[in-house]
Amino acid sequence: MNMRQTLEQKRADSAWTNVSQAHEEALKKIEEVLKTANKDERGDLEKTKKALESGAKDFKKSYSGLARSLPALVQTDGLGQSLAFLRAKGKNRGWEAYIRIYEHLSGWVTKQLRERNIDLQGQNDLLHIVCKLDSRVYRLAIVESLAYLRWIKRFAEAELPPPEGGIEQ
Repeated sequence: MNMRQTLEQKRADSAWTNVSQAHEEALKKIEEVLKTANKDERGDLEKTKKALESGAKDFKKSYSGLARSLPALVQTDGLGQSLAFLRAKGKNRGWEAYIRIYEHLSGWVTKQLRERNIDLQGQNDLLHIVCKLDSRVYRLAIVESLAYLRWIKRFAEAELPPPEGGIEQ
């Protein structure tokens, strides 16, 4: 097995873990609310459960849509602008999928840059990192991002419901 195969396997494993976590996080939100509901709230429990299930479904669809659209966004707008877009949308309440996919991408790419002994000046946030990189390392970050996003996209297509639209802007 060569280094490229090993890196591709690591990408696939990390992407699978992140897509699975996105699916599981949506389900955990439902379970947590149901566990903490006291007996006085049982009348509203079914209504709450339906609202949470709807929210979980929306989260999964949003994450799925982002996973499918993000590689094209990175290619057209660039990595820095795409990350800024995700962060901006992630700040708004109800847009958890944007911040979650941002965290997944940022975590993977920063880890790969560190493994290549690139000095990230103590930063862990990919948006801050790409703003300070030289062009050679920035291109490396883009290539790694696109390679990783291909895996995220494929696993999202396999495991999550299809989105109703693309990226909401």
